[in-house]
Amino acid sequence: MSKTEPIRNLADIQKMKKFLIDQERWRDYVLVTLGLNTALRISDLLALRWRDVYNFRSASFYQHVYIIEQKTQKKNTVSLNNNALEALALLKDHLISISAHDYIIKSRVSSNQPIHRSRAYAIIRELAEANGIEAIYPATHYGRRLVIRHGRTDTLQQLLWKFIIIHHYKLRGDIYPSIRMIKIRFL
Repeated sequence: MSKTEPIRNLADIQKMKKFLIDQERWRDYVLVTLGLNTALRISDLLALRWRDVYNFRSASFYQHVYIIEQKTQKKNTVSLNNNALEALALLKDHLISISAHDYIIKSRVSSNQPIHRSRAYAIIRELAEANGIEAIYPATHYGRRLVIRHGRTDTLQQLLWKFIIIHHYKLRGDIYPSIRMIKIRFL
């Protein structure tokens, strides 16, 4: 198994997001932004549909997403922060039309199918290369790792995220080296 490392510089993350906006790659921008702000696994992120995040009756976004994680079958509630909501609104504004059954991270090749996880990996790899970011085997679970690494410790929600993710990985320190550091510092 290859080791992956989170992007260590917050400026690099902002550079990637700005690159996507400048290139008008709205779908990819939402993929990156939701990955960074929700810490969902890539399988759960790609399975999101518009009905999960948008209330068509009131024409407004939900503040939380209720999902059943594909890997663990656990029920989970994920808060959508302002960054995630702004990214979703940006994508919605640039789409011709959306329906409740449409996937958010929709494939351009097949009708109403999400992109494949290999395409998500390629997007992350392309972003890292295009922005001169040295990433060791960038992975599609980068969002989960970045939430841990770059989350501030001044709010209860962020501390809970760290605890949940640390508990989930049970400190597999050789694969997730930054988690070990957080456990020592925060728990």
